[in-house]
Amino acid sequence: MDCLGLASVQATTSGIIDVNGEKIPALRGNRLSDGAPLTVYPGEVPARLPGQAFWDKQGFQFEAFRPQVMDVDKPLPHIRLDAALEFLIGDKLR
Repeated sequence: MDCLGLASVQATTSGIIDVNGEKIPALRGNRLSDGAPLTVYPGEVPARLPGQAFWDKQGFQFEAFRPQVMDVDKPLPHIRLDAALEFLIGDKLR
């Protein structure tokens, strides 16, 4: 089985922020609803799949981000969409 993380439009940039002297990873972008700049900690992927109690008590709330401002003659940045297309139809293009 092949797995692939992808996004049709890359709307955020990654970075590092300082929280009380500790450097942590963060995502930066502009909120889709009002265009306000937003920096968020994306969270961590657990080593094992959490049990049902974890999912029952979590209040997940994900922000939607606006695509980055680009020149009209430039392609929108994406995350591995080229790899997904190669996997899906690459043999047809050879």
